[in-house]
Amino acid sequence: ANIGSNDFDFIQLVTDYTFLLRIFHGTVTKFDRETIINRFGINPEQYIEYLALKGDPSDNVKGIEGIGSKRATSLLSNFGDISNIYSLFDTLPQGLQRLLLDKEEYLHNQKEFLRIKTNISLCSSRLPHSYLYSVDVIPTKMGTFLNSNWNIITDYAQRYR
Repeated sequence: ANIGSNDFDFIQLVTDYTFLLRIFHGTVTKFDRETIINRFGINPEQYIEYLALKGDPSDNVKGIEGIGSKRATSLLSNFGDISNIYSLFDTLPQGLQRLLLDKEEYLHNQKEFLRIKTNISLCSSRLPHSYLYSVDVIPTKMGTFLNSNWNIITDYAQRYR
């Protein structure tokens, strides 16, 4: 499956079979696991942990003061996730302990805020049947994105099926 978006938040959904297609200045870039590891130094599953630690201004996530991209990548490379960072808290250098002290709940809340929900049923008896197929439910920004990039998307899809 391919996800077409310029929003890097969708990186968290990339798997061995799902890719992010990012269109920028008329060029399609395919983000697969390997591309994400090479660009960010983390696995797609770690992306929301990475954003929770370093922050994401586009989503108004402040992150932890003193932790940027490099330090977030290093922590996740060494510990895997935020839960492991806190379970091995005493092994962290003193300076890092000071930065992360009393931030565990905040980080877990930020992760949940950043997580794209994938377990939502679209077949709800509460929604009129027409909502499931109506283009009216597509947000204006996404509709504009699709309309202005449709030729690029379809050309790419034809070449890389």
